[in-house]
Order: sequence, then C-alpha cells, then structure tokens
Amino acid sequence: DYSSTNNGNKLINNGETIRIGLNLMNYGGVAFNVHATINDTSNVVADAFYSVTNNDIEFGMIGIYSLKDSGFKYDDNNNVIDTTNYFEVKISPECPDNYTIDIPFEISFTDGITGITKIVNTSITITISNRVQLPSVISSDTTLNDKTSYLISGKMTIEDGVTLTIEEGVDIQIYADDYSSTGGLFNSPCIYVLGSLIVNGTVENKVNFHVPDMYSYAWQIVFSGKSDNRIENANFENLFIDDDENVLSINFTDCEFNLNSNTFYNFGKESRVTYFSSLKGQFYSCVFNISTFCYLSYVSLTSCLINVTTCLNDGYNGTTYHLNPKKLDSCVILLNSEEDALAVEPPSKQYPIYNCTFIN
Repeated sequence: DYSSTNNGNKLINNGETIRIGLNLMNYGGVAFNVHATINDTSNVVADAFYSVTNNDIEFGMIGIYSLKDSGFKYDDNNNVIDTTNYFEVKISPECPDNYTIDIPFEISFTDGITGITKIVNTSITITISNRVQLPSVISSDTTLNDKTSYLISGKMTIEDGVTLTIEEGVDIQIYADDYSSTGGLFNSPCIYVLGSLIVNGTVENKVNFHVPDMYSYAWQIVFSGKSDNRIENANFENLFIDDDENVLSINFTDCEFNLNSNTFYNFGKESRVTYFSSLKGQFYSCVFNISTFCYLSYVSLTSCLINVTTCLNDGYNGTTYHLNPKKLDSCVILLNSEEDALAVEPPSKQYPIYNCTFIN
C-alpha cells in the first residue's frame, strides 16, 4: 500500500519500493542502543538498479538471549504483512530480470557488561523479477514469444476451445506465493488445460519451465480438454502431470524432466497424490533426471533415457512398483545398483519391455 508502483504479487519487481524488516536474536548479555544501518553507500552508488530511501532501524535494548523484531505486523494467519521500522529500497524500473542485489548493513550496539560499542557486519540479498505475469484465465487463442519472460502464479486455466501456443526460447517461471501452506500438490501452481497446449521449442532454443532457484516445490499441468496437446523441445523442473478421460492425446517429444531431491514426481493412478485414468501420455526421446522417489505409470515411453540417481524406495511401505508404464520401448535406464534394478523391474512385469537397456 505504500507505493502505487507495487502490484501486490508478493514478488520483488522492477520499479517497486520494498520495505525490509529485521528480527534480531541476541545470544549474549544485555545489548543497549541497538541499530541496524545501511551506511556503506559505495555499493549503492555503484549499483544503478536500486537506491536506499530509509537506511536505519532502531531497536533500543535487546535482553539476554532475547529476540526482537522491527515492529512486525501480522494477519489473522500469523503471517508478517508489514513492519513499523524498516529499510526502504526503491528498485529501478530498468532493473533486469533475475538480477541479484546485495545490500550490506551493520548492526551496532553497546555491550551491557563492558560498555563497549560493537559492530557486526552482514547483508541482505534479494532477487528482482521483471517477468510478465500470465492471467489466471486464457480465454482466447494466445501465443507467447521469447521477447518476454513470463510468470505463472497459482492456477492458470486454458479455456475449452482455446489454444495456448508457446514458441521457441520462451522462459516461464512457476511461482507459489505461499507454498508452505499449499498442502503439497493439491494447491500447487497449475496449468489447467481445458483447451489445447502447444509448445514449439527447438533443439537449439528450448522452452524452459522452472521454479525460482531458492525453492523446490512441485507444480502441475492437468490436461482435461477434448483437444490434442503437443509439447516439443521443452525443459521442465519439478513437473507433475495428470489427465482425465476427455483428453484426445498428450505427446511429449525431445523434452527433459528434472526433479530435485525434495519433490515427488508422479505420473499415474498408482501414485499417492492423484489419479491418472486416460492413459494418453506418450513420451518420445525424452530425458528423465530423477533424484528422488519416482513414479512413471500408465504412459508410453519410447527412446527415452531415465536417469535414476537415488534409491527408489517410496518412503511409505517400501514397495517398488515405481516404473509401471503402458510400454517401455528402446529406452535406457541408468541405475545406481542391482537393488535399484529390482525396484525398476516389478516381479509381475505387467508392462511390455522392448529393446531396453538397464545399466547399473
């Protein structure tokens, strides 16, 4: 509310004004005259992409082994929404996307035992976004090109009869504004496809879908329309895919799926997260880099590389029916050990395997 340029999307965007509050913990004796001050202006002068309009926060006294904030204000859910005392920083409208700003400051205080003034130097690092946020509903045929970087926050629906086309080289960041309360995948960021999703990446210029560097949450594409969907030459980070009986086809070609160590990766109704019923998923010449629990179920995999870098135990009851596709044809599966090989090949072998190679 304190700046007309702020858009309220919970990201730090170029052109916005931000207020930074602090929460200090005193691990020693009583500290008097506690101040936090941005007093080294050399970095600010050298960096034309931000300026400091308020550089001092006064805390007064902080007791022995005590915590004191700068006057935090909370909402009904106990989330910090404002602060009485703050550093105020203005971000330049010309600041580029994904630009990192390091703001050095010092904390000074008087030692209650010795009376000596002491100084602690530290810093705050923030990352700026100047992406265009996509609307929550795509209601007419839309094409995204690489002249702009994009942001998806929350749920975005492609309406029935509408096609979203994403051209080569487009970069899309998936953002959850409060993932700590999303309850896993059920409320995670999502592209809900009632119409059609077409991704036209190229080998030289792929389309990238990714989460911010500091986060590891999963997100979803849910296919629920009566249209064809074609995704070519795209990179996906932490993606979960679901569909239903309405979908005509979903084809992924020359795509790469990367899953970091803190995320479930689920394709299939045997997963403990969702239900995958139409069996329309087709993957051609794709790469799966898996570093956590892996479920690849009820889809067809042809000429794919599946790189499993950690144990496949599901963390629930030790069952190992993780790779249970409709078809596994001319694929290479990289494993850590013979134990992983047993996990990848269920004893029932319900799915057909053609010309595949298992390497451990």
